[in-house]
Order: sequence, then C-alpha cells, then structure tokens
Amino acid sequence: MNDAGNKTAMNLAKLSEFVGLIFCVLGVVSGIYHMLNSLSMGGVLVLHILTTGCFPTVAGGLLLIVAGRILRVVIDNSRE
Repeated sequence: MNDAGNKTAMNLAKLSEFVGLIFCVLGVVSGIYHMLNSLSMGGVLVLHILTTGCFPTVAGGLLLIVAGRILRVVIDNSRE
C-alpha cells in the first residue's frame, strides 16, 4: 500500500475509535440517566431500558473501537 492509502486507512481507524468512544460514553450516560429517572417505577422497567437501549449502544461502541484497533495493527504490519 502506498503512503496515501496508509494515511487514509489510519484516519479511518482513528475515526472508528472516536465514534466508538462516543457511543460508549453516550450509552453509559443514557443508562445512568434512565436509571435515575425510573427508579420510582420499579426495577423491571430499569432492566428493560438497560437491556434494550444502553447495553447494545455500549457493545456497538466497543466493537467500533476494536475494529479501529485491528485496522491499525493491519496497517502497521503492511508497512514492514
């Protein structure tokens, strides 16, 4: 791969990691917000909100971070 392709791929890896980090932070903040707002309604509602919205958002963010890290490793190995 040429230098321009490496630079583009590295930028894509950085973007993937950044978006993944944003998803993780938003998932955690959303979970805490919904837990605090629905404590008066009972534990089942809190569990439902966490399992349907917050956990998948955090999992998707972690997958984006891992994909960015894997892309960085592949790019570094292709330079050699």
